[in-house]
Amino acid sequence: MTLNRDEVRPWCPLWFAGVIVVTALTCQAEAAGQMRSVWDRIYSNEQAKRGETLYRIECESCHAPDLSGGKVVPELIGNTFTEDWDGLSVGQLFERVLLSMPEEDPGSVSRYDKADILAFILQENGFPPGQGDLQAEMDLLERVRFEAAKP
Repeated sequence: MTLNRDEVRPWCPLWFAGVIVVTALTCQAEAAGQMRSVWDRIYSNEQAKRGETLYRIECESCHAPDLSGGKVVPELIGNTFTEDWDGLSVGQLFERVLLSMPEEDPGSVSRYDKADILAFILQENGFPPGQGDLQAEMDLLERVRFEAAKP
């Protein structure tokens, strides 16, 4: 069966409009489901507590008990810290910690313990806790935006 142009034409605009609407809604849903922020409660209180204990053992000697850093060691709290990471992903921050901390032996602390330490750092910077733990998976953390100011 062959359709002539007049039989097809009324359906084309409706079909095209439908495709646009479905595509827009799909993209919007994907964007909403994929990108999160440090303000979206990405770690738990329990994880931050574990992280504090690990921080005291693994990080405090260089970064100070109050996370303020030192002369050559960066601070992990406050405006300078949050502004330095603002707009980047939590994955980028996690990767920095994963690959370079502790400085003398980065492989001595597991990625899961480093996620706990990062949860503690987020808590100390005033980002709110939630129900679930911060994951130690780069592909998930790349979808979490570090935002210094609450949106």
